[in-house]
Amino acid sequence: MDIVIKINKSSELPLNEKEVRSCLDLLFKEIGCKQHNRLSLTIGFISNQSIRLLNKKFRNINKTTNVLAFSELDFNDSLCDGFLGDIVICLSVLKKEAKMRSIKLSDHLAHIIIHGTLHLLGYDHVDNGKVKIMEEIEISVLRKLGISNPY
Repeated sequence: MDIVIKINKSSELPLNEKEVRSCLDLLFKEIGCKQHNRLSLTIGFISNQSIRLLNKKFRNINKTTNVLAFSELDFNDSLCDGFLGDIVICLSVLKKEAKMRSIKLSDHLAHIIIHGTLHLLGYDHVDNGKVKIMEEIEISVLRKLGISNPY
């Protein structure tokens, strides 16, 4: 799997690329994608202002958020081949959330990367039936990583 991680040089990530890859390997195994080594995605870390602007532009919501996902997947193609898309994460929002919930930042970031990747794959939390499926996948993968249920 090709993962490109883009980050402001002044920031430090609580997970390294190997740990991110482990999260995603477990996720793809969980959803039954055995050939995920042919997939690629980009994870970018951006500022509060940047994520707010993107949230406003693409979702018409004028506030910061922790993650946005921009899928490039053509759902008529194989789900296990090609460029999935871009995930953008606001680390400062994650830090606040982790502190408020008294959880480790690395655990929260792992969850958000899994969550964002599921969005790239077409999972959403718009209707109650789909949100349950998405959450069950997240909980299962996080459990395998030794991370508590975030819900």
